[in-house]
Amino acid sequence: MAMVIGCVFPKPEWENVESDHEPTLNVFGLISLDEETISFVDVHRTLTLDEQASSTWGIDFESEYIVKDASVKIFDGSKQFSFTFMPWEGEYEKNDRRSYQNRYYDTTGTFIPKPNMLYQLSVTTEKWGILTGEVVTPNIPTINEKAFPDTIRAKIPYTMKFDLGGEVYGKISTRVIDGYYCGIEFSRIVSPGTTEWTTPPNDCLESERWQGVLLEGDSLEIILRTMDDQYYEYIIKESAGGFVDFLTGSGGIARSIGVEGGYGVFGAIAADRIYRPLIP
Repeated sequence: MAMVIGCVFPKPEWENVESDHEPTLNVFGLISLDEETISFVDVHRTLTLDEQASSTWGIDFESEYIVKDASVKIFDGSKQFSFTFMPWEGEYEKNDRRSYQNRYYDTTGTFIPKPNMLYQLSVTTEKWGILTGEVVTPNIPTINEKAFPDTIRAKIPYTMKFDLGGEVYGKISTRVIDGYYCGIEFSRIVSPGTTEWTTPPNDCLESERWQGVLLEGDSLEIILRTMDDQYYEYIIKESAGGFVDFLTGSGGIARSIGVEGGYGVFGAIAADRIYRPLIP
């Protein structure tokens, strides 16, 4: 049974295999230029059939595939940064950004990723070998605030204009900050070269029960994320059943993109976000 790499909000998924194999490193490294997502490296390994059969699903099962003693380093061409394993203690806040543990982070606060830069990853273990990878970070996208409505009306479509910052794929998503209103939250992938997008009509039922409730003073968060080609290839293009995103709690089947010496991906994202008052 080979493990599918975990996600930023961990929920391991698995792929059944019928023949045994030597355990292999399975790594997801993310360089984040999004102020609300911390750069991290997940280091897992696949399990043999015997290990899978003798393990109990849950904490004991996770302890089998999580590699806690790896040497994880990221190099930016001039400086090397060591990432430290943070054991599971639940959700926590770091530098005003939400994160989850049981993965490797820069705990010194000195790793500050830059756009359009080559980063190299090295994961070294005694038992499972060495995995390496590299990625070039995307430029930071920009939402054209001047061309954006001052206030969002939940039932009226609106158009947003933006610059992806290069020939990269983007993801547009929206989120109501406090309340809930049907049909106002979206998640869409946009192709390279796209410069504007219009929300679809709100076709929710007229009943207030289905529409939801907006709290007084509520607002809508609009996020534009971009990703490098490796992130796109691993998480979006080759994932069965449409868009799969580590940032929303799903993963794809194990493969190797941008890494050597094991499974996984070394990817990068960048983001811009704005907020607007939201009314029915």
